[in-house]
Amino acid sequence: MLIDAHSHVDRYSLVDGHALEFALAEIAQHRILTISNSMDLLSYRRNLEIGEECDLVLPAFGIHPWNAPEYVDSLQDLSEAIEQSPMIGEIGLDHYFVEDAAAYPDQQKVFEHFLGAAKEQEKIVNLHTKGAEHKVLKLLDRYDIQRLIVHWYSGPLDIFRELVARGAYFTVGIEVML
Repeated sequence: MLIDAHSHVDRYSLVDGHALEFALAEIAQHRILTISNSMDLLSYRRNLEIGEECDLVLPAFGIHPWNAPEYVDSLQDLSEAIEQSPMIGEIGLDHYFVEDAAAYPDQQKVFEHFLGAAKEQEKIVNLHTKGAEHKVLKLLDRYDIQRLIVHWYSGPLDIFRELVARGAYFTVGIEVML
């Protein structure tokens, strides 16, 4: 069996009606356990629907750092989804693609909310670290997060080595094929 540790299966339905059907057929044909990370509450609900259609799709709930400002004032409303989800993802910080530093405090508050829940509920986290790798590492230490998957890592080698030493898993982005 193969494992796709970081996907957004719900996004296939945004391409066209057949992309999702094709992706699910590929997942089934090749027996690919697919962790479908969420960007927000709406995408998590869609991932849950897709998971009902295909038992190889494992929906994971998280708020992507790009969407953190939309949820920063309603974190308690996310408790049920966090508890329901078998793991947490995609969460993290993005100080690279998000150039407006005014969004960083919201990202951190949302990220810390999820790290606290992950620690308390002993869940694996699926992380976005782009441009904030040192800060992410410090927060992982603060919350004593040991079970993690790092998505598409491209940061400093010293942080990479530290994450490897902790036993982190890593996903590989499509750029490896270019």
